[in-house]
Amino acid sequence: MQMIKYNYVFVHVAVHLAVAAMLYFVVNPSLTLDIGKAAAVALGTAALDFDHVPLWLNVGIRGYLKLRTVEEYGKPRRYALHNFMVLFVALGGSLVMALNEYFLVGLFFAAVVMHIAWDFVEDVAVFKTGYRHWI
Repeated sequence: MQMIKYNYVFVHVAVHLAVAAMLYFVVNPSLTLDIGKAAAVALGTAALDFDHVPLWLNVGIRGYLKLRTVEEYGKPRRYALHNFMVLFVALGGSLVMALNEYFLVGLFFAAVVMHIAWDFVEDVAVFKTGYRHWI
């Protein structure tokens, strides 16, 4: 059972990468490399997990992986950026994609939305933790 839990880390990361790739493809269907768009998607996808850093610093990366994949597997944990307020702010920020001069800012926020949406669906549908820790 412990190995299955560790393997889920790869599923979690793979879904985040797939969602980021799909977002990049939507805004750049030719799949030519656009550094600005790729950077906006990558940074927006990664930025939401900055709220994990204090725990990483406290227990180390290996300790974090063990904690979240074995000891706390499927248990809700509150993080500063994983909540409905951040989701709604990011949704608003993503609307500036409609303004050409702020497209990359909007794309950054769209990547945040995609990341947080997957994390929410994962908590509610996969881990069945409910949504209370998102309020």
